[in-house]
Amino acid sequence: MSSKILWPISGFLFFLALLLAFNSNIKKQVYSYFNHKPRKILTTLTANLINNGEEYKILKVEDGPQLFIEVYLYNSKARRLMKIDKKQLKHRRDGFYKFEKEATNLFTADLNNDGILEIIAPTYTQELKPFLNILFLNPETKKLEWSAVNQLGY
Repeated sequence: MSSKILWPISGFLFFLALLLAFNSNIKKQVYSYFNHKPRKILTTLTANLINNGEEYKILKVEDGPQLFIEVYLYNSKARRLMKIDKKQLKHRRDGFYKFEKEATNLFTADLNNDGILEIIAPTYTQELKPFLNILFLNPETKKLEWSAVNQLGY
């Protein structure tokens, strides 16, 4: 009786092992399920991003193996921060940018003089080369968009 149950279970487990061995997508999903890092806020920043008098909270977040920029706005009626948008950064390693004697891993600047602050989030590529992720909050759509401006030499 037990061998009648054991053979189908063994066959099923063997089939699952083959799927994991030869299917990279399933392998990555199983790996990320068991090896998930908790969400970690790396940096916060407050700025008037679109020059309308509202202060936005900007977070650089490590969530699992990825880095994200999240933008929030304080809702006075609900008395809490409301998420405006979230954008995944192009590289996984957190970086920094050095100004004279100070270093930061998240800052804002109006690079193209349009009155809208760009969000600059330094990262490192897989080859450990510095990279600046430059985003801005579109005032019409309230969505984060990639900026074509790169005046900081990266």
